[in-house]
Amino acid sequence: MWVRGDVGGEIVRFTFSDSVFVGGGTIDAKASSSDGQWTQYTQTFQSAINGTANGWVHYEMITQGRMWVDELSITQVV
Repeated sequence: MWVRGDVGGEIVRFTFSDSVFVGGGTIDAKASSSDGQWTQYTQTFQSAINGTANGWVHYEMITQGRMWVDELSITQVV
C-alpha cells in the first residue's frame, strides 16, 4: 500500500482478519514525508491453514491529521 499525509508523521493502523492470516496482522503506516510524497509499505503474513476466501481489513487513524491510502492489495506469494 501507499500512504501520504498533509504534514508528515501521521499514522494509520491497518488490521487484517485472523480468518485469512495466522493471528491476524497489523501494519502501522506512517506518512514519512512533509512534502506530500507517497510512502510505500509492504508486509508478509502467513496464510491461515484453514483460511477462508473471506476476511476483513480494519483501519483507523492513530494520530490527528489527514492521510490518503492508495493501492492497498493482498497478493499470494508462493
